[in-house]
Amino acid sequence: MKDNPRLKSQHVCEIHKHQQSQNIRKWLPNHRGGCTCLFCMLLVGLLATSCGTSETSSSPTTSIATSELPLVVTTTDIWADVVEKATCGQVEVENIIPSGSDPHNYSPSVRDIIALENAELVVENGLGLEELLSDTLASASNKLVVADLINSEDDHEDDIHDEDDHEDDDHHPEGTALPAEGHDHEDDHEDGSEDDHKDGLHDHHGDDPHIWFDFNIVRSLVSSLETQLAEVATNTDELEDCADDYIAQLYETEDIVAATLASVPEDRRLLVTQHDTLQRLAESHGYEIIGSVIPSTSTLAEADLRHLIELEEQVNSTGATAIFVDASGVNSDIETFANRIGLPLVVLYTESLGAPDTGADTYTGLMLTNADRIADALASS
Repeated sequence: MKDNPRLKSQHVCEIHKHQQSQNIRKWLPNHRGGCTCLFCMLLVGLLATSCGTSETSSSPTTSIATSELPLVVTTTDIWADVVEKATCGQVEVENIIPSGSDPHNYSPSVRDIIALENAELVVENGLGLEELLSDTLASASNKLVVADLINSEDDHEDDIHDEDDHEDDDHHPEGTALPAEGHDHEDDHEDGSEDDHKDGLHDHHGDDPHIWFDFNIVRSLVSSLETQLAEVATNTDELEDCADDYIAQLYETEDIVAATLASVPEDRRLLVTQHDTLQRLAESHGYEIIGSVIPSTSTLAEADLRHLIELEEQVNSTGATAIFVDASGVNSDIETFANRIGLPLVVLYTESLGAPDTGADTYTGLMLTNADRIADALASS
């Protein structure tokens, strides 16, 4: 497999500050906040463009496409990586929200709008993840919303491709890891649990937009890309082979993640998070979410004093041993709460890919790195 990093390095990302209520400020001090005005940003962008201002974005994936290849624009770097790995150079991929940024609070620029207009296909996460991009994305003519694949059994059946190939265990080449105990994909299909496997694409998590933590959804996206891009790809056979190879890699990665998380004793599989990001991962691997400091799937939500008091009681009663925070949004309030209850902070990549030296700079690397950090934090506690 071309992409299977297993690095365990720590990485400190840019601080993202949340606006808190006056009561929270009294209890958790040192808060600073801010907001961004979409219309002001667009106006500044238009003025800069008319004056010939040079490109200011530091992201290598935000420049306007000049390639003759069909253009696919993604909203997040996670989906950009999946599209790139699933298409093997058959399309040009551009990403809107810069790596390391919080997708919940990114506002579009004029350059983003132009890229969306030029796109052959726009890949959007959905479920409100791109909160400040919603109006802009609504105007995209050819759009694939990944969240729409959650309840699509037909897309999941396409993802499986050839049942016989899957049963032959082709996604486990010689020398690669075998499935973890209780996570045998072949048994999933042969022992009457086909419906259970399909249920993996049904939404059991309300409006949780962090859908990349479900490998079934990612594989379904790869299959949908293969279908939608078949007419515009330069080589449809290569596109199909690439998608099949990447799906095999996703199965292999899922098995390693499952084995890593299964190594934690059951009584220690307790997750306290910064906000609601790990619901899908927890349910898939037998973990329990004790609670979140900000009880929302959005980082734009505010903490509540009463909720924090209740969360502290829950942590004390369950014996949870760590708080898992977002690499793109750790702030002093979270640190103060962690110090108050005496738990360490463990950084995970829950909103965006990490830098190259983190091992989380690809989707599969993100999943493996997060599993390693969770297991290391809980198994050793």
